[in-house]
Amino acid sequence: MNTSSFIALGLLGSLLGCSSPPPIQTASQLNLERFMGDWYVIANIPTFIETEAFNAVESYRLNDDG
Repeated sequence: MNTSSFIALGLLGSLLGCSSPPPIQTASQLNLERFMGDWYVIANIPTFIETEAFNAVESYRLNDDG
């Protein structure tokens, strides 16, 4: 193959990578109270602060304004 073929293939590849993904569908209803309370972390990718952490629990509460 000659140089112009490689350039053409590169341009074609870059154009194919420019497509946008389809829009994300959102939930029409969400019961936030269902997710309130303590959640036990079973897996995560720790940050430098969390390197020695174990038995992690995330607690979620609704604000006064909902």
